[in-house]
This record gives sequence, structure tokens and C-alpha cells, in this order.
Amino acid sequence: VFCYALSPNDGTEWRLRIQSEAEHFIDVSSMPSDAIARMINDDQIQILVNLNGYTKGARNEIFAMQPAPIQVSYMGFPGTTGASYIHYLVSDEFVSPSCYANIYSENIVRLPHCYFVNDYKQKNLDVLDPNCQPKRSDYGLPEDKFVFACFNQLYKMDPEIFMTWCKILKHVPNSVLWLLRFPAAGEMRLRAYAAAQGVQPEQIIFTDVAMKQEHIRRSALADLFLDT
Repeated sequence: VFCYALSPNDGTEWRLRIQSEAEHFIDVSSMPSDAIARMINDDQIQILVNLNGYTKGARNEIFAMQPAPIQVSYMGFPGTTGASYIHYLVSDEFVSPSCYANIYSENIVRLPHCYFVNDYKQKNLDVLDPNCQPKRSDYGLPEDKFVFACFNQLYKMDPEIFMTWCKILKHVPNSVLWLLRFPAAGEMRLRAYAAAQGVQPEQIIFTDVAMKQEHIRRSALADLFLDT
């Protein structure tokens, strides 16, 4: 197994673990895409897996050069790439229903239950321990209000969704909406939009992106999570 890292080492536990446990781990983050494709081809990779798809940090041009005979999309982007050079998509029946197979450019390999592999042994059991939970005041959240939360990237919110949330906030005045500064440039625009809809300024609360452990732990402070 060869792992080609498209992002530089961030020093996190999971990066170090993958780096130490992979048979071959190569940091190619500073290399141009054509050189990476040539390296993959020289390594005689038989099946090349794209873990990014159309997400931040993706280098799909590497796959467009077709350095491997079989190329697969998995995990990061569960939709179709629409690319002829991606031959298979690993998914499941819930995420990629058979009735919509005609809209996928890839051949779909459906896992029997869920395509998204997780690890129940991760060190997050303390999330359920009330003695380890942070306080709402640590994040500027009111103790006596209902907290709606959405920790998706802000670009995933379209006007219809955010308008709906604004209506909810107006109908539930004893509530707040907790969002990520992801990106930070979106905060000012969303605040202005919410104010124009009659939402009180204190009903919108932004927080910074955090490391995984803190991100999971602080999520318990919300009453209800909203998805886009």
C-alpha cells in the first residue's frame, strides 16, 4: 500500500499514525501534479484511490493524467465526479441509490451497510462524561437559551436554508444559532443578512474551527444540530 500525502504534515495524531503504519508513505505536498503522476506511474500502482474528490486540497488533475490503470473515488466526495478517468465509486445504497445509477459516470461499488468507515475505538468516550464537558460560557453561548448549531462550511448554506433558519430564530426568540467561522469572511455577510430578516444580533454566535478532540467535545453543548 502506497499513501501519497497531498497536504503537509500538520503534526496531528492521525497524520503521524498513518505515516508510521503505512507500508509506503510519501509526502508529495510540495511537488507539481505532473511529477506526482509520474511517480505514481513509476511505482506501478494498480488501483489509485481518490480520497478528496471535489473538496479542499484536491489535486484531481493527477487523476486526469491517468497514472494508474484503475482509478477509484472514495470517502471524501460521495457524489459522482462526472470524470471519465474515475472508473469506480465506492458507496452504499443509501448514499447512491440504485434508481439514480444513470446519473453517475462511475461504476458504483456498493458496500453492504455504510460506505463510511469509522473507528469505535477512537479516544472520544469522554464526550459522554459530564465531568469532562466544557461549559457554554467557554464559547460565548447563553446558558438559558435553546442552541441550534451547524458546523458545516458556510458555503454549503444556500439562501433558502439560511432564510428558513432566520424564520426559526424569529419564531423562537429564546434561541441562538451557533455557526463556524469557516471561512471567517462569511461571518459579516451572514450577520448582515440575518439582521435584514429581523433576527437579533445576539441570536447569531460564531466560533472558530477547532482540533478534532475539542470539536467533538464542544458539540455536546448544542441542543439541536441543523444540516444543510
